[in-house]
Amino acid sequence: MEEHMRYMQEGMFTPRQVEFIAEDELISIEPLQNIAAIPFIRGQVGPFRVGIPAEVPLWLAVLLKKRNKCKIQYPDWLSADALRATRDEEKISETCTPLPFHYLEISQQLLSAAPDNMQDTVDIRTLLEDIHALRLSKIRKLVLKLDECYVPCLPLENLCAMELNSMRSFLSGMFDMMYVLSEEKEDADSQLSQYSAFETPAASSAATSQSGSWQQQQRAQQDRLRQESGRRNLRPAHRA
Repeated sequence: MEEHMRYMQEGMFTPRQVEFIAEDELISIEPLQNIAAIPFIRGQVGPFRVGIPAEVPLWLAVLLKKRNKCKIQYPDWLSADALRATRDEEKISETCTPLPFHYLEISQQLLSAAPDNMQDTVDIRTLLEDIHALRLSKIRKLVLKLDECYVPCLPLENLCAMELNSMRSFLSGMFDMMYVLSEEKEDADSQLSQYSAFETPAASSAATSQSGSWQQQQRAQQDRLRQESGRRNLRPAHRA
C-alpha cells in the first residue's frame, strides 16, 4: 500500500498497472482443444479449433495456457536471433531502436507463463536485460544533452511504456524547474535592459568626469597636507 501511494504521489503508474494495460495486446495461440466462443463486454472471442492459430488478448492467452488449453506462439521479435540483432543495433545506434510499446511487459508475462513454448529462454532473458540496459544508458545521455537555453524539449524516440513510466516523475520535475529558471532569466534580462536604458551616454560621461574631478581633489588635498607637514618640521624649536 505504501509503495502504491508513493507512485501516486509521484504521478506514476505502478509496474503492475503498466502490466495490466499491456494485457490487452494481442498474442497468437494454438488451441489444444475445441473451445466455444467466449462473450465479453466488447464482443466475443473465438470459437477456437484444435491446431488453428488464433489471436487473443495477452491475459486470455496466459489464462488458457495455465489451464493447458493452448500453446502460446512467441512473437517474432521475441526470438533469440531477433533479440541479438536488436541488441547489436542498440549498440551502434544513437537512438533507441523500434520495439513494441509493451515489449518488456509482454516478454515478462510470456516467459513466466509459457517458458516451455520457447527454446533458449535463458538467452532471451539475458538479451532482454542487455537491451534494456543499453536503452536506459541512451536515455541518461539524452538528459545530459539538454539545451543550455532551458528549452523543455527532449527527443524521446521509440521508448516503451515501462521506460516512460519510470522516468515520468523525474522528467516532469526537471522540466518544471527548467521553466522556472527560464522565467527568472527573462526577468533578470528585462531588469538589466531597463536599467541600461536609464543610463544615457551623457549621464555616463558626466559620472565619469565627476569621478575624475573627485580623485583630483583628493590628490590635491593630500599634497597640501604633505606641504604643511613639511613646513612644521622645518620650523625652529621654541626656546624656553
